[in-house]
Amino acid sequence: MLVLSRKPGEQIIIGGRVTVTINRLHGNRVSLAIDAPADVKILRGELRRMELDESSEPGRSARQVLSRLPTHLLRLPGDEMADTVSSLPTLPR
Repeated sequence: MLVLSRKPGEQIIIGGRVTVTINRLHGNRVSLAIDAPADVKILRGELRRMELDESSEPGRSARQVLSRLPTHLLRLPGDEMADTVSSLPTLPR
């Protein structure tokens, strides 16, 4: 694992295809901007772990998986609509 210190506005380039820019720092939170080709899948760590759990347990619905997440992880910045998992739209099968 590589550990780097970066300041807002500075970048990290991964594999020549992915650029991570430190967008802003606020207290103990970091906002990142990630520029990557469309074929590069980008997931937050907790969603990747859930994806791996789901693949090892076939038959689980996305709603069951999402119901395990704290609601603040289901919201995008500025998105006020997902107060509970039950307010999420039904996912197509």
